[in-house]
Amino acid sequence: MGRRVSGGIAILLSLVGSATASCADEPDQPTAAGGSSSGAAGANAAGAGTSHGGLAGDSGASGGEPTFASAGEAGVPAAEGGAAGAGGEASGEAGAALTAGAGGEGGAALTAGAGGEGGAADGVGHCGEFAGLGTAALSKRALTKAADASWDITQRTAGIAVDANKRVYVAANDKVYVVDGASVSEYLTINEARSAAGLAPSGIDGFNDMDSAPDGSLFLLTRDGVLRSTTAHAATLWQKTNQVQFMLGVVSNNEVAVIRSFYGLFSLNGTAASPLYTSQQLQGTDNCATQDLAISTHGVFLYQPGCNGSSLMRGRTDGSEIERFYEAEPFGINPMNATNFLCAARDPLGGFYVIGDTPDGSQLYHLCEGATRYAGYNQIPTTPTFTEAANGSLKFRYCSVVAASDGTIFIQSYNQVWRVTAP
Repeated sequence: MGRRVSGGIAILLSLVGSATASCADEPDQPTAAGGSSSGAAGANAAGAGTSHGGLAGDSGASGGEPTFASAGEAGVPAAEGGAAGAGGEASGEAGAALTAGAGGEGGAALTAGAGGEGGAADGVGHCGEFAGLGTAALSKRALTKAADASWDITQRTAGIAVDANKRVYVAANDKVYVVDGASVSEYLTINEARSAAGLAPSGIDGFNDMDSAPDGSLFLLTRDGVLRSTTAHAATLWQKTNQVQFMLGVVSNNEVAVIRSFYGLFSLNGTAASPLYTSQQLQGTDNCATQDLAISTHGVFLYQPGCNGSSLMRGRTDGSEIERFYEAEPFGINPMNATNFLCAARDPLGGFYVIGDTPDGSQLYHLCEGATRYAGYNQIPTTPTFTEAANGSLKFRYCSVVAASDGTIFIQSYNQVWRVTAP
């Protein structure tokens, strides 16, 4: 889920590396819950002493919801399961723990209690096929060009979605395209959408972002509100809005979340909008070049403000928790070694995919929903690499990414769509 950039200034600042988020002129913000919640950690950090907070284990028998928690000190074995889920029993016990040795390795992941699935960095199996520790070697996956297109999406993210038949939808300014294999065609224009939704014609409107719901419908973010489409060349008005908003992510069939400039993250239910987090809590919402939002089916989201040096934020769509997840810092504690976060997507099998800009070029990673600095993440090697496929261009420095239910990954880069094969 990506968004449009409305002017060349943000692009230029992104390129020269001087763009920073500023909240000095923001209006008063509604208060939203934030900070850290209590509970036992999903994994312990070692070497550094503390981690970015994993997920506490789910309730063993009832499968209650996990909660973010702080990690213990270095060298301490992983704690036992976190707080019980609502109305459920206590969560499962921790698995075997690694203590900090000479190399300062991290603690182990929690396992689920009775009735739960084994997890990677959390106790609920939200990592699909991926290992719990980032040191696990993964086999290379093929990177191939799927299609050339007529759109011109350059230094920005864009709305992207994929359906059950692995057709990819890309929102490019005033059109939504569908990519079926190597074939590219128009799915919906902004004039068709406005007409079908009963909105007056407008020559300056376009599709700011897009995401797909579990039922297969597309939610489309425009200047006037959120539209919904289930068939080509048709749309309905789902909710009228009157704020400047850049990005949209689907929470469920009947709920979406949107990023509003200078105001933060809001939940929309088709009728009303409720504030979740302020712009300050999100570390900025002011339309930087690689701004992106990805929401999992379990109500966990990743948000990248998109300015050079911006952090990768993690939170919950119920407004209960927000944290600075990974810092954009090369050669530091960030396991992705990234100077910037380029695009992100939920993994339908669990967790998220993130592409980071590193000293070695763009790299693809998988993050568990409860990943820490030391556990729950994997780099996914491709052949060729993104650097080799770019062949000296800026491709993959600006991108949109989406994952199909079988693990196939699609990446929009400039006027092309690329495919990373399923494992």
